[in-house]
Formats: sequence, C-alpha cells, structure tokens
Amino acid sequence: MTLSPDTIALIAVLVVGYVTAVGLGTVAYFANEKNY
Repeated sequence: MTLSPDTIALIAVLVVGYVTAVGLGTVAYFANEKNY
C-alpha cells in the first residue's frame, strides 16, 4: 500500500488534532479538579 503525500498530510493533521484535543482535555480536567 503506497501512501500519497496528500494522504500522509491528512493523517498528520488528524494525529496532531487528536493529540492536541487529548492534551487540552487533560489540562481542562485537572484545572476543574483543582477548582472543586
């Protein structure tokens, strides 16, 4: 299976977006824990 540059770029964007969402979610979770 050969990946085209467009496919690689799409996967990269999805991975970066996923990691960013998890990171922000973790930060928000701990911030809420400290407030309550």
